[in-house]
Amino acid sequence: MKILQIKKWMLTAALGLMCLGCSFTPLPEIPKLVGMYQLETFSYVPFDSGQVKKANDVLHRSGGNAYLDYDIAPYVQKINRSVFQKAGLAQGVAPYAIVASVDMLYVDDVGYTYEFMYTVTYRIISITSNKEVLKRTYTQQVAVGVYFNVNFGVSLDQLYTTCVIQFMKDVDVQHLLGWR
Repeated sequence: MKILQIKKWMLTAALGLMCLGCSFTPLPEIPKLVGMYQLETFSYVPFDSGQVKKANDVLHRSGGNAYLDYDIAPYVQKINRSVFQKAGLAQGVAPYAIVASVDMLYVDDVGYTYEFMYTVTYRIISITSNKEVLKRTYTQQVAVGVYFNVNFGVSLDQLYTTCVIQFMKDVDVQHLLGWR
């Protein structure tokens, strides 16, 4: 009986050590807003500038390639649209357009965890003058799991969504776009 208890303790300790470095940060609450939004072009700067060869290639510490099963810019735009709708915003013609660029999507897999870093810049453009009236940059980072226990999709979606929520909660953004 004593040996069985020791084995259970060792198994529990081993599982605990395997998850050491695992990180789960709950998403911030999506604000409830009323208003309109107009999404325009999203871009992926590392692809546009030639740092990566494909639109689904992630910057990678080892210098190798890490491909996602989706092109980054349109997927991030889809996430934005989804979060805006969950907040209660309606898509349509508005006096200002929201344009965004994914400045960085980077994975560091050296060590026992994966660390994801994401930077996005939102620009609000006046439809009438075609001039930028507001620019905001948001950066998020998350470290997750050990090699054999990583769900890239959840981790990346968490980064994308957190930045969208930060953008929506920005008082200057809300004021300019008439969100309340």
